[in-house]
Amino acid sequence: MIGGTAMRRLRVKATRLAKSPQSSYPTCRVEGGPAMYCLLVAVIVATWLVWAPQAQAGTITFHSNQTWQVWIKTNTFPFVRFIGFAQNVCPSPLSPTNCPAGATLYGFPGISWTANLSNIPGATWIWAPRVTGATTPAGLAQFFFVKVLTLSGAPTAGIIHVAVDDFAEVIVNGKPVGAIGSVTDESVASAAQSSLTSFNITPFLITGPNLIAIRARNGSFGGCNPNSNPTNCTYATNPAGVVFGGSIEFQ
Repeated sequence: MIGGTAMRRLRVKATRLAKSPQSSYPTCRVEGGPAMYCLLVAVIVATWLVWAPQAQAGTITFHSNQTWQVWIKTNTFPFVRFIGFAQNVCPSPLSPTNCPAGATLYGFPGISWTANLSNIPGATWIWAPRVTGATTPAGLAQFFFVKVLTLSGAPTAGIIHVAVDDFAEVIVNGKPVGAIGSVTDESVASAAQSSLTSFNITPFLITGPNLIAIRARNGSFGGCNPNSNPTNCTYATNPAGVVFGGSIEFQ
C-alpha cells in the first residue's frame, strides 16, 4: 500500500499537474476522459515516487501477475482510487490449465479461459483484490490494471498480447491503443478469452516513465439478466479475468 507521506505528496503533485497548462499529459480521449487523465497523473506520480521499476537498456518483458496495481473510477477528485494489487483468479481448479497454486477459485462449472499463453510465459489471469466466487455484483464490474515502466532510452518497439473475459482496452500513456471482447455480445466475449490478441504499442511509448493500463470489464452474461438487472449475479456464475504480457525494446 502507498504510505501516508507518499499519498499526501501524490495528492499535492497530482493537483498541481492537473491544473498546469504546461502538463505533458492532456485529458485522454478514452471512456471517462477526465477520470482517465487523473488516473494517469496519480498512478505515474505514485509509482514513480514509491516503486516504479527502471529498465537500463535493451529489452524488457512484462506480464500480468500480482504486482499490478488496481484502480477504480470514483465521483470525486482525483476521480480514481487505488484499491490494492491484483490477485490470481481461475474459474475452477482445472480451468485454465495453468491455474496457479493459491489462486482464487470462482467455482464456475465448465471449461473456459482456453487461450494459449505460450507467447507470454509467466502470465496469469488476474482480477481485482478481495473478489471471490460469491462476490456480487459481478456483471459490468470494471477495473484498471496499471503499472509504470521507466525506460532509460528511446523506445524502438513494443507489443502486448491480451486475452480477457469479457472486455479489455489497452491504454499506454493515456492514449487508447485498441480493445477486444464485448460486454453485450457473448460470442465476441467468448472469442476474446479463447485466444491472445496482439497490439503494437510502439507509437505510444516514450523515453522515461510509461504508464501501461488495461481497462477490463465483465459482461452481463451467465447468471445475469442483461435486460432487467445486468448486475444480479456472482462471479461463480459470471467469472471475470484478464491475462496479458509483452515486451519493449529501447536503445
